[in-house]
Amino acid sequence: MASETPRQGRRRAAKPAEVVEIEEQTSETALTVGKGRATPGRRQQSGEDDAPRGFFGNLADYFQGVRSELNKVAWPTREQVVTLFRNVLIVTIIAAAILGTINFGFNELFAYGLEYPIVFVIFGVVVAGLTFFFMRRSSTTEAS
Repeated sequence: MASETPRQGRRRAAKPAEVVEIEEQTSETALTVGKGRATPGRRQQSGEDDAPRGFFGNLADYFQGVRSELNKVAWPTREQVVTLFRNVLIVTIIAAAILGTINFGFNELFAYGLEYPIVFVIFGVVVAGLTFFFMRRSSTTEAS
C-alpha cells in the first residue's frame, strides 16, 4: 500500500492532476503550488558548456573555480593568525621536549642494557608487572 506522503529524504514530482487539486484546496491560503517539474541546475541552464573547450579552456575553468572557492573562504584576522601560530609553536616545542626526553631515556637504558643484560630482564619484569597491575585495576573498576 503506497502512502500519500513521500518518505523523508526522497522527492516526488507532483503530477498535473495533483497540482490542480492543490490549487483548488489552497486558493484561500497563501501557500505556493508546486510547478510539477524539477528546477534545472546552473550547469544545465548554460548552453555554452556543450561545445568541447580543449585543454586550455578546461584549465581556465579550473582556475576560475579555484578563485571562486577562495573568495568564499572566511579568512582569519591578523591577530587570530598570530595567536594560532604561537599556540602551534608552543605545543610543538613542548611535544619535542617530551619526546626527546623519552628518546634519550630509552637510548641510555638500551646502552646500559648492552653492557649488563640483566637490565633488560629487570625492565621486562617491571613492564609486565605494571601491565598486569593496570589491567587488573581497570577490570575491577568496570565490574563495580
